[in-house]
Amino acid sequence: MAGQCLRQGQSFVMRHWNAFSLLGAVVLLVGISLSDFAEGKPLVSRTAGVAATMSWLWITTPLPIAATAILPVFLFPFLGIMSGAQVARNYFSDTAWIFIGSSMVAAAVERVHLEKRLAVRLLLLLGTRPFFLLAGFSIATFLLSTCLANTATTILMIPLAMGCVSRMEEADPA
Repeated sequence: MAGQCLRQGQSFVMRHWNAFSLLGAVVLLVGISLSDFAEGKPLVSRTAGVAATMSWLWITTPLPIAATAILPVFLFPFLGIMSGAQVARNYFSDTAWIFIGSSMVAAAVERVHLEKRLAVRLLLLLGTRPFFLLAGFSIATFLLSTCLANTATTILMIPLAMGCVSRMEEADPA
């Protein structure tokens, strides 16, 4: 009897997980925002409330990560932390767009499996000796970083490195 009640309770929670997660986020936001972390500085508590709410939403994922990431655009002006113009300046800075563009290029590279083709070519050209592989990656990273930001270069090199690792594992599964 107790086991059946427990299973029914678990089933109810699982069916309504998103609603419970969103309710928890609202409770966190209101609870922390109304607390007084720094006397006479309510913006500190409000900002902590937004940060805690976003952390909760990232962990429980009732919303897509991208939707959670854009919450400060709405919550900061609503709570009086920053004006909408100030928040927008931070979200739409050159650095943010370099990161977004680099991520899009990396996603496109992975979608067409370009990293696997480049990895095969790199392995055929350099072989599997660690010294030559490291030299090849260093040169490729150097050449990319001359015309791209370091973040963009890293985002592009990770799929290539993973492609090389997977090809080497396929060739030598031991």
